[in-house]
Amino acid sequence: MVVLWLLPPHWEGLIKKVVVSGSRGVRVLPDAARVALRTIMQRELEVLVGDAEGVDSLVQQYLQAAGYPHVIVYHIGPHPRHNCGFRTVAVTSARYEAKDIVMCQAAEYGLAIWDGQSPGTRRNIQRVRRTQHRLAFF
Repeated sequence: MVVLWLLPPHWEGLIKKVVVSGSRGVRVLPDAARVALRTIMQRELEVLVGDAEGVDSLVQQYLQAAGYPHVIVYHIGPHPRHNCGFRTVAVTSARYEAKDIVMCQAAEYGLAIWDGQSPGTRRNIQRVRRTQHRLAFF
């Protein structure tokens, strides 16, 4: 797994929302991802995350255990597949990719926790880069 934590110079005050994306096959959050999430919590940034197993549910669990309230879980359909008690946003679509597009557009920054396998995470990395937002890549 590649670990890279990038922050733009003088980023404080510029970033309000962070989209977190990652592979469904990841079963344990890497240490570097936990460090990034602690930084996000210290800055009180809003975390936009999906409802899938793997990174989405691991990030939710980590933030819930830390008592961090600034989390929104995006999903399609009437209910999220995984939610640790956070606010939710339902995206009207039959495709999970639609929620990823909405999250990437809403955030100023991206955190990717990627095993190099997930095509969905790869597309989210590309989406964040195309919007000229910042991206941290794990």
